[in-house]
Amino acid sequence: MNRILLIPLIAAPLGIASQEAHAASGFHPSKAAGVAQKMAEALSAQTRIQVRGTTVGPGALKTSYLMRYQSAAKESLSQMGGPWSQVRVGDKGMAGVRSVTIGHKVFTSMDGRHWFRSSRGDMPRPLDALSLNVANAPCCVPANRSASVKVTDGGTTRWRGGRVDRLGFTCVAEGYLVTGTVLIDPRSYLPLQYTQKTAMPKMRGSFVLSYGGTFSISEPH
Repeated sequence: MNRILLIPLIAAPLGIASQEAHAASGFHPSKAAGVAQKMAEALSAQTRIQVRGTTVGPGALKTSYLMRYQSAAKESLSQMGGPWSQVRVGDKGMAGVRSVTIGHKVFTSMDGRHWFRSSRGDMPRPLDALSLNVANAPCCVPANRSASVKVTDGGTTRWRGGRVDRLGFTCVAEGYLVTGTVLIDPRSYLPLQYTQKTAMPKMRGSFVLSYGGTFSISEPH
């Protein structure tokens, strides 16, 4: 299921100069890979995840996202504004699109009342929380949909008053090159925020993750 609906464009591969720059800057591949693995394990153990964020794409169109994941392969996603605001059905404009996925079943609605059913090959999983990018692949951990993932040690930084770990990432998948950073809680190893950008098409985004809550995802009626 496409989470960010764009026409596929082929992105340029990583160059040798980029790899040399990493080496010259003190890049620690083993440490970065270890932190990314611990993050993936911590995220996969969560039963409820919520992701809020925005992307800004071509034409400065801003899209707002709310993704929720619940154990037993349940997921909901709303995309509001952005290119959807330019779509009209009859004499009415669209606000956005919503989807609910239960296992392999996908329900999609443009108005929140009428739902269309389809299917997806893979079932929802916690790592989808890191997949709000044009490649529709987890940004910083290897996965079936990721052709290539590289992580770099970004040291530590402050976020919302606390010290957090920072990883840089490069993900090449579905013909796209996605780069960005992810901030990780140094105690739980849970991702707290990630940013991503692509050059073709030109797009940037920022997303904040939270855990727990009382929301419940069910099939729409």
